[in-house]
This record gives sequence, C-alpha cells and structure tokens, in this order.
Amino acid sequence: MPRILIVTDSTEDASEVVYAEQVVPAHLQSEHSGRLLVERLAWAVEDARRAERHRVDTRMRSRRVDPTASHAEQRRIPR
Repeated sequence: MPRILIVTDSTEDASEVVYAEQVVPAHLQSEHSGRLLVERLAWAVEDARRAERHRVDTRMRSRRVDPTASHAEQRRIPR
C-alpha cells in the first residue's frame, strides 16, 4: 500500500521519520478528506523542521568554546 513519509533531513545524523501514513484513493476523492490530508502533512513538515532545528541547536551548544579558557583547556575533551 502506498505511504507518505516525512523525514528529517540530516547529513550528519540519522534521519528521523516524523510522519508515516498509508494513503488510499479515498484520501483524495473529496475536497474535505484531501484538505485533512494536507493539514496533517503541514503539521508533519513543521514537526520535522523543529526536530532539525533542535538537533542543530543541540550540536552548536555542545561545541561552544569558553573564550576565557586557555588554548589547552579548549582542546580538552569534556567528560
């Protein structure tokens, strides 16, 4: 059966499926059901965007360097 998948786009980490739905012709046979499908897709796209942004923000926070630390301290790997 056909499926719609919305996944995060990631070049460094594994992608995450944020939405998966089986699609049947009935989803597109009426304007109402078609709009509901598009609404679910819009929510899923926004969820994927937030997940990607969160991943980038988390990565950036973990890489921040204290400008007052010495060069040797900056190179030390935190435990």
